[in-house]
Order: sequence, then structure tokens, then C-alpha cells
Amino acid sequence: MGMFGMIDGWMLVDNPLYLGKEPPAQPMTESACHDRSHFLTVQCQCGEQMHLHESQWRGAPPGVAIATYCHGCERVLTFPPGYFEDALRQLRRLGWIA
Repeated sequence: MGMFGMIDGWMLVDNPLYLGKEPPAQPMTESACHDRSHFLTVQCQCGEQMHLHESQWRGAPPGVAIATYCHGCERVLTFPPGYFEDALRQLRRLGWIA
């Protein structure tokens, strides 16, 4: 996922638990992390990595940007409208999640 590159001080990165692995034979229906919803791993320009779960942005009105604070440096990280949905669609296309 690091292929997305740095955007406004952050970038998506590969989850280290799955780095270098192939998608499973059966896509994951839920995450084993926190609330069990699918998530993206984001890295701030300060180096801090965090998970942003689908449950955190699900239900947001279409066309709105999503913002959160970095846990490391408290920078506000802003994600363009539709960005998370597009990233999850890509993970589904690649066979990682159902």
C-alpha cells in the first residue's frame, strides 16, 4: 500500500503482519484487530503508524474529507473524500478482504 505515496503528511503502508505474503485462499471477512472491522494502516510523516478502521468512517456523508490526529505528533491528518472506500475496494480486488 505504500505505493500510494505521501499525501499531505501521511501515506498508507503495508500492514507488517502481511508484508511479503499472498492474499489468503478465502478473503478475510473481518479483522482480528480492535472492533473487527477492516482497517488501513497509515503512517504520518513523523513515522507514527496507526490503524484507521472502517467503523470509524462508515456512515460519513459522501463527499466529505475525514480527519484524525496523529498519535505521535498530534498533526491533523486529512484524507480526501472517498479515499478510504477506494483503498478498501483495492484490497477487495486483490483478494485480501471480503
